Amino acid sequence: MTWFKAACVLVLGALAACSSPLPSRSDCIVLATARPSILDEASSLTGVLGIAQEAGLPLAGYTVREEGLYLQFSSRCEAKAAMARELLAELQRQRPQIEIQFSVSEQEVLPSVDTIDVRGASWRDPGNQQ
Repeated sequence: MTWFKAACVLVLGALAACSSPLPSRSDCIVLATARPSILDEASSLTGVLGIAQEAGLPLAGYTVREEGLYLQFSSRCEAKAAMARELLAELQRQRPQIEIQFSVSEQEVLPSVDTIDVRGASWRDPGNQQ
């Protein structure tokens, strides 16, 4: 391989890595269902963003709904279920008074006002700017 071909392969590889598309918001959202209802414990969930930050988890936001806790991550979205489990384990470790059993769903969640609707430059969705 000539130096020119090697340089072209290197440049094209770098461009491909740099231009990898951002995830969609739905790629980054997970639902943690709760038993009993999470609404009874909603006040105990204050500070979830701080707990996520301390744990090194890229949590962009969360919402509490009747069906559970919606979590939206800003990166590493392919690991959203594992990150959600880690966050919930840490939450229960720090707040043992929360008597909720969480189950992380693997189903796709579409962002909306009924689930979670965090927007920003971390995702590729049209109109994603805050």
